Amino acid sequence: MDMDDSSGSGGFIASAIDLYLQAKAERDGPKPTVLGYGMRASGSGGCARQSALSAAGVPDCHVPSGASGVAMHQGNSGHELMQEALAYVLDDFEAEVPVVLTHLGFTVSGSADGVATMGCRRHPSGQSRVVYEAKYKGGFGFKLARENGPERKEVVQAAIYALGLGIRRVMIFYCARETSYRDKITAGESMEWTFYLDDLFGDTGQTLEQLAYDELHRMQAIWEQVQGNLIPARNVPGHGLVDVPPKYGAKKGQPWNCRYCRVRDYCAELPSGQVPVAEAPLVVRESWLADAPLEAAS
Repeated sequence: MDMDDSSGSGGFIASAIDLYLQAKAERDGPKPTVLGYGMRASGSGGCARQSALSAAGVPDCHVPSGASGVAMHQGNSGHELMQEALAYVLDDFEAEVPVVLTHLGFTVSGSADGVATMGCRRHPSGQSRVVYEAKYKGGFGFKLARENGPERKEVVQAAIYALGLGIRRVMIFYCARETSYRDKITAGESMEWTFYLDDLFGDTGQTLEQLAYDELHRMQAIWEQVQGNLIPARNVPGHGLVDVPPKYGAKKGQPWNCRYCRVRDYCAELPSGQVPVAEAPLVVRESWLADAPLEAAS
C-alpha cells in the first residue's frame, strides 16, 4: 500500500482495515457448524437460497468491508464483552454452548451465546436455566426494536437453542453500536427481554416453542433440497419470492437482505424458483457438498 498524505473520509487507515478484514476472512474461512454439516440455527428467518448455498459449502463471493466489516467486528467484540460480564456475575455461566438438534429430528446445529442459571418465579425451585442471545444493532434497527420489541427471527433463534438444550427460557440483549441524535439513541445503549417458550409471542397466536418448531421444519426442508442437489427458490420470509435481487452493497432496494448477501452474485445468475445444481454457475457446482462428511451425503 502506498502511504500518501490524506484527509477526510476513507484514506490510508480505512484501506488498511479493509485489507486486514478481507485477509482475516480468507484465512479463517466460514465458521463450521457444530455438526460439521447441515443447517445453522443462526440462519433463523433467513433466505432459503442463501441458507442452502451456505449449507452446501458454496464459498462467499463477497466479504463485508468498509463500514459493514467494521460493524461486524464491533459486534463480535460486543459479544465477548457480554460473555465476560455474565461469567463475572454468574458462577455457572457457559459461553458459546454447542447445540445439536438431531435428537429432535432436525439436521440443525449452532452455538448459543451463553447459558446459565438465574432466579425464576415460575419454577418451583425458584431458579431455571436461561439461554442468552446478544445482537448489536445499527441506529435504525435499534429504533425499531425500541418501538416494537426484538425481531421475531432472532427470538426464534434463541428458542431453537433452548429446545436443543431442554431449556424453557431465553433472554435477548440488544445493544446500539452507533449514536443517532435524531432517534435519541446513544452508542452502547441497551435493551433486554425475557421470553418463555410456552408463552404466546406477540400477535402471532402461537407460542415461541411452536414458532421455533415451524422454523426448524423449514430449515429441514431446505437441507433435504440440498441433499437432493436442488437449489431452493429465492424466498425471503416476510417478503416472499424475489424476482430481481438488489445489488450487493446498494443503498436501496428490497428485500434489504440481498444487499448484504455474501452469495448474492451466484444467486442472481439463477431464476427465482427452485433450480437443479447442474444448472448453477461453475463455482456452485464444483463446491456443492464437496467437503461434506458421509453422514451429510447419505
